[in-house]
Amino acid sequence: MRNILSNLKSADCLHVSFAKSFSVPTNIKTRKNKLGLNFGKIGCAIAVLSIAGIATSTSSQVIAASAYVITDLGNFSSDSTDIRANAINNSGQVVGREVGADQANHGFVWDRGKISQLPELGYVDAVARSINDSGTIAGTVDSVIGRDQEQGFIWTKNASRGYSGAYYGEDNVVEKYFRDINNKNQVAGEYIDARTVPGVASVPGFPVPRPSRAFYWSKGVVTELPTLGGIIGAARSINDKSELVGNVATGADQTTVTAALWRKDKNGKFALQNLGTFGGLQSLALAINNASQVVGQYLPEANKSIPFIWENGNETDLGSLGGSLGNALSINNLTQVVGFSNTAKNAITGQEVSHAFIWEDGQISDLNSLLVGGSGWELTQATGINDFGQIVGYGSYTNNLGQKQTRAFILQPVPESGAALSGKKKPKKELRYISN
Repeated sequence: MRNILSNLKSADCLHVSFAKSFSVPTNIKTRKNKLGLNFGKIGCAIAVLSIAGIATSTSSQVIAASAYVITDLGNFSSDSTDIRANAINNSGQVVGREVGADQANHGFVWDRGKISQLPELGYVDAVARSINDSGTIAGTVDSVIGRDQEQGFIWTKNASRGYSGAYYGEDNVVEKYFRDINNKNQVAGEYIDARTVPGVASVPGFPVPRPSRAFYWSKGVVTELPTLGGIIGAARSINDKSELVGNVATGADQTTVTAALWRKDKNGKFALQNLGTFGGLQSLALAINNASQVVGQYLPEANKSIPFIWENGNETDLGSLGGSLGNALSINNLTQVVGFSNTAKNAITGQEVSHAFIWEDGQISDLNSLLVGGSGWELTQATGINDFGQIVGYGSYTNNLGQKQTRAFILQPVPESGAALSGKKKPKKELRYISN
């Protein structure tokens, strides 16, 4: 092992991980990084010790999976029946929120098979929304349960290998959301100034508009982002190039909300690019990767939404699982996209059901159909995907007593290998990727 690691230059290999995850046959297929660069800050060769021996992988490759093994993230409160994962980083750490017996949200981090509650410093209704590759977490807290007056919050690792929290609230706004954090510890977010927009009704199938402002946060300093003259705006994602995406209202007609991209100009000031509504009524941009590819949803008509990907001025519909609603929630640096799409109406109930999907190489797939095992699960939403193809989200789980709960999950990709998939048996070993 020492000889193998000595061949890896310190600038090339940042972390070595030893874990049980899934077997890696020598003939696995790999997929090039969209950027042709790296998954973290440096193209890193990662040495991994499995039970059977040592396997190596470069961080400019990812396993191309045709199936996934599911793991329930568990819960830290024994009486919780609603746990949802929001994001995953390239170290495989997952964040989200759990509803406790007090009916309040409590933020969590899941790492190496263990779920832990994040400190709240006397606040309540904590939600961990995003985690970067160094493990810094962005989210929100409140001071009164159920009041809907969230404020920004950052959790950072401390010397005890736990987390410490810091409150970044403001008294002059109703709510302040930290939506996403990049590897520079910069945050995308939004202020909400009031409960409703006076005299403006919502479009069916779209969120109720509220006066809001998009912002960029760095080192405690908030920079409000440009608008198109409206009083609705939100920044929802930020990449490592400090590009942000979200949505803004287009002038006096506050019901026309459009996907937006903010980039710094040559003077270091943020400029707004209107991505448009793609011929529809409204659009939202929800995530951006380091290749500046943007995903989200648009409404071609009332009560219908379509997930999309945008790149260099070109929009592509991601398709549907048969129903009328869909949304793309996350994209990694290999142009793998996850989100949710409704299925076609059930012939008996007449209802559509939300299912988690993955989109890659121009094809949308229902993640429920790609599970190896997974008995009792119905995956509702896929909320995050990292650069090694690990997917997180939440769904409905029915146990052997017929009890149904909302549970958080992580999906580990199974390599495209007949040996790995034969008999649909759970792989013996697991490879846990670590990147920074």
